Amino acid sequence: MDYAFHEDLIPYTSFSVVPLKNPLLTELFHFHPERRKYLPSVVLDDFILSLKPALEMRTVYRQTTHGVRVTVVPFFLGAIDSDFYWRYTVRIENLTSEPLTLRERFWKIYSMKGKLETVSGKGVIGKEPVLTTSTPVFQYHSHTITRIPSTYMWGVFRFQKPSGATVDVKIPNVALKYAPDEEKASNKVPETDPETTDK
Repeated sequence: MDYAFHEDLIPYTSFSVVPLKNPLLTELFHFHPERRKYLPSVVLDDFILSLKPALEMRTVYRQTTHGVRVTVVPFFLGAIDSDFYWRYTVRIENLTSEPLTLRERFWKIYSMKGKLETVSGKGVIGKEPVLTTSTPVFQYHSHTITRIPSTYMWGVFRFQKPSGATVDVKIPNVALKYAPDEEKASNKVPETDPETTDK
């Protein structure tokens, strides 16, 4: 399951008897003969309700560097003992006309206790996506576990141009902050950090 940005949603009408080829279709949806459409089942409603705190979008972090916009949306999944589980969606958009290949990533995670952790590697999630004018967007999600409720993470994506030159694109500073009343704020309007732009 992933987070879909509203501008990516496209109206869809299926002409197939089975609109979705998914083994869970009959469990999550039921066909309403009078309305001639599939409707959410009780199982799906309960599933969404149980995951609502984890799926609720609180804050959107966005930064543009050298014509590449990086958006990060963190989600708090829950805490077990002294471990705090986070899921985050990363969206990378090439706003230029020049093809760019994502070669490396460098993440830094700083805890309020003063510990700095660095994570680096090739590409993201085992891929080195090429962002062109026809496919300018790449989105993925990942997870992290922290030992304290307040943490910050930020970093850099290193892209390669067709000429071979590289350019570093900043990942915005993302606050991972859990509050005991996190689940009580499910109806809160999501906050958006002011977008920053670097040349």
